[in-house]
Amino acid sequence: MTSVVVTIDVECDKGPQWEVHYPMEFCSVMDGIPNRLMPLFREYGIRPTLLLSPEVIRSDECCRLLERLPDCELGVHLHGEFIEPDEVPSPRRTDTPQLMYPPKIEYQKLANLTSLFEARFGYRPRSFRAGRFGLSRHTLRFLAELGYRVDSSVTPFWTHYFEARGICNYWGAPIQPYFPDQRDPRKPGKLPVLESPVTIIHPQLVRWPRWLLRRIHSRSQWHKKILRILPGGPSNRPLWLRPWYSRPEEMIQVVDTVAELPPPNGTVVLNMMYHSMEVIAGASPYPQTEEEVQYHLQAQECLFNYLHQHYQVTSVGLSDLHNIFSDRNRHR
Repeated sequence: MTSVVVTIDVECDKGPQWEVHYPMEFCSVMDGIPNRLMPLFREYGIRPTLLLSPEVIRSDECCRLLERLPDCELGVHLHGEFIEPDEVPSPRRTDTPQLMYPPKIEYQKLANLTSLFEARFGYRPRSFRAGRFGLSRHTLRFLAELGYRVDSSVTPFWTHYFEARGICNYWGAPIQPYFPDQRDPRKPGKLPVLESPVTIIHPQLVRWPRWLLRRIHSRSQWHKKILRILPGGPSNRPLWLRPWYSRPEEMIQVVDTVAELPPPNGTVVLNMMYHSMEVIAGASPYPQTEEEVQYHLQAQECLFNYLHQHYQVTSVGLSDLHNIFSDRNRHR
């Protein structure tokens, strides 16, 4: 069985440089999700997980629409500029990853975001993704304390660089869901929060030992040396299950490669991600024209068609994976 998870970071509309529009606009929420994405999802039986940033949860009209959407999971997505403590008034950009906050500040932002969601929707969120994928070494423990079931911030074969402080390196992380280690989110461990990585492969390296891959990051000398000896040389790159980042044929390559690898718990999980703003022209750095938006939607349709034709698939919400993998672990 192949479980398809579509995870969408839902934020206010932004521009080609990721700058927030003022007065704040939510075309991607009010138009893009119900009128462009949901008809596509209904056609292919997709149950999306919508990960809501704080400014979306604060919008009355967005919440009224979101809570009426059928067969969706709602979770949260932290952009710390939009929530106390140390909320930034009218931020132009939301590019501070939570790993840059002191632990007490990060925890309180997560707790406040959780409470904001619960006050709006009447239940606690169970699924989470960090803004800019920037987990700190404390985040997964904090999420467990706050009752979350699944995180989806890990991006295998990818390193995120932040100007002010260091890197967030996910090379060597599993590509299938796992219960992570408290100290290193790339390693399996015993934390109760399931990690469901965004589905990313490196075609030439996907079968390499994880312990070796954890010695690499995207600017390391190891990385440069390895690329030089691989077929294709420096042009080799990771492939995401993500429209716009990957062409339809590349996403199909990702699917087929992942399906060939033995799943650790008997279930193959494919976790596609993108932003809600990508289905509105000019609301992100990605599609800038209506024609490009249609290409984005058609790429998803092509992938969903392929999955239904070649695999036995079911679509689940992000937090549903916790039960699936907990059950598998109990019966091992």
